Amino acid sequence: MNDLELAGLRDQLAPFNPVAIASGIAALQLCPANADHLVRLEVLADLASSLQLEGQAAEMSRRRWNQVVNGAPLVSSGIPQLEDWLDAEFVSELAFFGGGYSVLPGLTEDAVFVSRLLLRALHVHSRPSVDPDFVLVASRLVHAALVVSDTMAKQAGLVRGTPAVHRGDRAVVVPTRRSPAAGKTFAVRHVERKRNWRCADGSTWLIGGRPSRPRGD
Repeated sequence: MNDLELAGLRDQLAPFNPVAIASGIAALQLCPANADHLVRLEVLADLASSLQLEGQAAEMSRRRWNQVVNGAPLVSSGIPQLEDWLDAEFVSELAFFGGGYSVLPGLTEDAVFVSRLLLRALHVHSRPSVDPDFVLVASRLVHAALVVSDTMAKQAGLVRGTPAVHRGDRAVVVPTRRSPAAGKTFAVRHVERKRNWRCADGSTWLIGGRPSRPRGD
């Protein structure tokens, strides 16, 4: 993605609430149907983190979300051509103090295998020369991250072994807004008001947002 395309994408996102954008991207990443499109979602997440929240910024409508993730300049930049099928489990598991924790490996190759080795090295192969305070702090950080990951996966109805859903149209699935229904739910609650969206694979998740009207319909 060149500087001109990056500036164009930033201009698309700039009028909207960056916190709501980041929450929306996080929720899109939890859809198994979007497992093959994590590259463009990470590009958007990186860009959203650079935006400033100014006043009562609006949220993006579903139509605007579709334009951003499945239209120019993101799609025409060639980034979708960098996306390969996710050939690993969409949801895996890491064992740590307290049991097994669901994790989403994402784009990092052998992420779960490497993490298991690191956790094993942290405790099983600790040497007297290793600072015990470091082991304690590292263990607390790892445990906190795993609890967040496991809670997020469970609320989304994702379990170990959940496969990726491979679609042939190279399009990111943006859920339609529907009333609450039985099924999987995921909540991103950065404010009180919530929206109930259903993913194409049948899962349902809630995306919070400021009490402002969507723009771009």
